[in-house]
Amino acid sequence: MTLWDSIWEKRDGYYKGPEYKLVWKTVLDDNFDDGDISDWVDLTGQNCLSLSGSIYHSSPYSLEVKNGYPYAATYVYKRLTDTLTNTFHMVGWGYIPVTDTALISLWNEEGHGYSFEADSQYKNIRIVKRTIGGFYQELAKVSADIADAQWIKLEVTSNEGDMTLVVTQGSNTWTATAFDDEFTGFERFYVKRSDDTPLYYDDLFVEGYVLVEEWI
Repeated sequence: MTLWDSIWEKRDGYYKGPEYKLVWKTVLDDNFDDGDISDWVDLTGQNCLSLSGSIYHSSPYSLEVKNGYPYAATYVYKRLTDTLTNTFHMVGWGYIPVTDTALISLWNEEGHGYSFEADSQYKNIRIVKRTIGGFYQELAKVSADIADAQWIKLEVTSNEGDMTLVVTQGSNTWTATAFDDEFTGFERFYVKRSDDTPLYYDDLFVEGYVLVEEWI
């Protein structure tokens, strides 16, 4: 068999091979109602992840993320069902009991990604470009009077790197925008572990364009 034959198959007298097209799909949908967090990965080795039945956005559970010091936010994640392009929509709810940052983030296998943050200590929302190697660049920062002990909605839309973060808490809404199209091919969804007291996350949802293989 030639290399050509190994890539393409001859069907009906013609060589046919794979073609890729963009399809809009849900790649993560987790409200923790089933009580199962076995598909969440905790690389801290400190048992940072558990379910909370007392603090939640939608009953009966939320994800409780405890202090994993000195490990960073990149140690708590769930793998997406498909590889996501940089055109997507995602929603996450976060709860900060005491001064901290609620964060949802998308990363690719190369260790690059973007995080979308609501900070009750420095009173702002941020869109941040990150790498596992420690690179950190604030693409956008907007003042926001984020309060503790209230659920925060983080909603993100991206159209080929044109990103908008909308944060809602009670009757308040703040918006940050940024453009960066360097990273794509996202495979992991991260939440931030706490710096001190636990953080809580609920009703997490990600959808967007993925590449799907079809035979022509």
